[in-house]
Amino acid sequence: MLNEHRNFVFFINIMEAKLRYRKEIQSGGVKKGLGSQTKQKKSNTQTKEEINNVDITHSAPKEIPKAFGAPRIDFVQRNIDQANEQKSRAKEDKVPNRKERIVNKKHAPGEIPDYYAQRAAEQEARNYVPDEPKCPPGMRILTEREKYEALNDLTEQKEEIEKTLGKAPLRIESPQLLRQQRMLEQQLTDIEASLEQLKKKYVFVPE
Repeated sequence: MLNEHRNFVFFINIMEAKLRYRKEIQSGGVKKGLGSQTKQKKSNTQTKEEINNVDITHSAPKEIPKAFGAPRIDFVQRNIDQANEQKSRAKEDKVPNRKERIVNKKHAPGEIPDYYAQRAAEQEARNYVPDEPKCPPGMRILTEREKYEALNDLTEQKEEIEKTLGKAPLRIESPQLLRQQRMLEQQLTDIEASLEQLKKKYVFVPE
């Protein structure tokens, strides 16, 4: 019973302490709230007075800064325009180079000038080595017409000699006939040699 009485008293004391603490907090908060409201009113009145007392004419800037008022420059477009102007001026003021001054304007592109063809012909003539050999002294070169006529004559003589030799007997005992046969055979050999000479490109004969 004694312990229960003590616990009850202790509980009542705690409750009273809590009630006093709450009252103190409430009373202090009200005072603080009233103080803050009065401070806010004072600050509001001060700001209003300060706003009313501000000189608007001196507070505004007299001039707009150039950095904000000047239009923005497009540097990329400006560089493009300058490059186009330089190209147009270069085309107008173009001076013909050394190659254009040397080449004759009368010739079309790709056409070979006359003087170049003339120089090439002269160089070819200097480098030309004729196939015709040098003629020995006292001799001349037989022409193609003369060669043709000589070939025909020698061919006819060869055919006649061959016919004559073909008519000779197989056995000849007469010395005169033997001499004629040997002479015809020698003529046939000479004609064949002459025909071989006439087949060459150049034939030399006495003048």
